[in-house]
Amino acid sequence: MKKHLTALLACSLLASSLFSCVKSPSSPDTDFPQTTENSVVLPSAKITGAPGDGDTPSPSLLSSHSLTADVSKQEAELADLDTVFIGEAANFAVRLFQETRESGKNALISPLSVLTALAMLENGTAGNTRTQMESVLCNLPAETLNRYLAAYIRALPSGEHAKLALANSVWLRDDESLLTVRDEFLGICKNIYNAEVYAAAFDETTVKDINSWVDTHTDGMIREIIREIEDDNMLYLINTVLFDAEWQEKFTEDSVRDDVFTAADGTTHTVSMMNGTTYGYLSSEDAVGFTKAYANGYHFAALLPTGDFEHFVSSLTGEKLLSALSGVSHEEVILSMPKFAYDCSYQLVPVLEKLGITDVFSQKQSNLSALGSCPNGDNLYVDQVIHKTRIEVGEAGTKAAAVTAISVVKATGMERQPKRVVLDRPFVYAIVDDATGLPVFIGCYTGN
Repeated sequence: MKKHLTALLACSLLASSLFSCVKSPSSPDTDFPQTTENSVVLPSAKITGAPGDGDTPSPSLLSSHSLTADVSKQEAELADLDTVFIGEAANFAVRLFQETRESGKNALISPLSVLTALAMLENGTAGNTRTQMESVLCNLPAETLNRYLAAYIRALPSGEHAKLALANSVWLRDDESLLTVRDEFLGICKNIYNAEVYAAAFDETTVKDINSWVDTHTDGMIREIIREIEDDNMLYLINTVLFDAEWQEKFTEDSVRDDVFTAADGTTHTVSMMNGTTYGYLSSEDAVGFTKAYANGYHFAALLPTGDFEHFVSSLTGEKLLSALSGVSHEEVILSMPKFAYDCSYQLVPVLEKLGITDVFSQKQSNLSALGSCPNGDNLYVDQVIHKTRIEVGEAGTKAAAVTAISVVKATGMERQPKRVVLDRPFVYAIVDDATGLPVFIGCYTGN
């Protein structure tokens, strides 16, 4: 008897936050990651360097000038992607998702973007400021997290029909009387995170340069991240993530039909619903769902809670999410899912303070001595962590982008009946890296 599922949580891990890279169960000849007691053996590497290297040229800048070539180059040390990192990264992704979402509203974050930007910042911290960040950022020493992320970012697949591109940049106020930055910090940002380094006047032209850089590296999906630069702004750390992938099996035009979606507040709306089939049925203790493959290396995962949606989301853990997403069976699923597109914007300082990072946001307690200093003795601290995302899901595939900007300032076998999953009520979704099972993007669509 066909099951009719009317409420769904869609979850896909890294395009990080988090991060996964295995081929979809819809392909019988797919190579899934092999696991040992505490490590994951990735499929053979598809790329070298960071995703998107050489794909996106830097924009023409008005006044900022690049210092990237002046930073000494060293080979990054890589770590094996074991279950310790994957489990901690999944925990970070879920906790960040839970703390950023507002009940009844659409949500979308890229744990990969936020984690990468904060990891760069972490290398500039010392003392208790670093201890707090290490506890929240995967519960790992900064040097260890660097090695894991260097390996993970370089292992993420990117190709013609399924692209994942990451970009990082450091923007410095070009005035040595106000700011000096340590060479060691810039070296880590460049060599581990492939960051571009710019010196800039921090005036109106710098605002345009930074926004132009973000616009270019998100392919126009996010055009602005800052509107003005204050006199006490000394440095920006910026990460972008761009995901642009075609479905392995696209929805046809005649498969799209108007249908009813019941929003979180109980109101109903007519939406364009895409109908099709996939091979990948998910079933856990308190949810069912499906996976649908992109062209290579990633899949969309949806989980429909069998009980209350809000309770399911609030009780989610990294372990629970990884377990649910790994419980896939090669069964036919008849699916219906809405076309949707929306933007989200977050100020993450209150969220990160809830998670346990506080000192770096305090004028007095912040210790960024490993990043640099102000010659006049003013302390450096972080006043903003801005995160913006956009997603577009349609018949051909999915396009999603994220940017995270950190502002550093100075103080002043048997034939079975197919399953049916209909996403006609609020659901959680994720874009997942096949190999690790981590979400690169994770969000929820509520119809509001």
